Amino acid sequence: MKLDISSRKDIKCILILFYEKLLADEKMAPFFEEIVVNKQLDHHLEIITDFWQDILFDTTLYKNNTMKTHTPIDMFFYPLRRSILPVGYRIYLRLLTLNLKV
Repeated sequence: MKLDISSRKDIKCILILFYEKLLADEKMAPFFEEIVVNKQLDHHLEIITDFWQDILFDTTLYKNNTMKTHTPIDMFFYPLRRSILPVGYRIYLRLLTLNLKV
């Protein structure tokens, strides 16, 4: 029987596994290259853990605007014909769903 996500630690573990798969995916890795090169992955994981904790546990830790944060990234890659939309989001959701089934 699977256990429910019951803590921030659970969320973080899921996200760490998810990002390992995401960064190994050749289509998705370029979108996160700057975060990895600048050694900001741990910081990024804390932010998205805040985001998911807010959604799952009705807290108010996440202070960013998800659309404002992600739109410039997609606009940078769009001229290179590597937009994260819509294929990237399908990959993103597939990998996230796989981690939730673990």
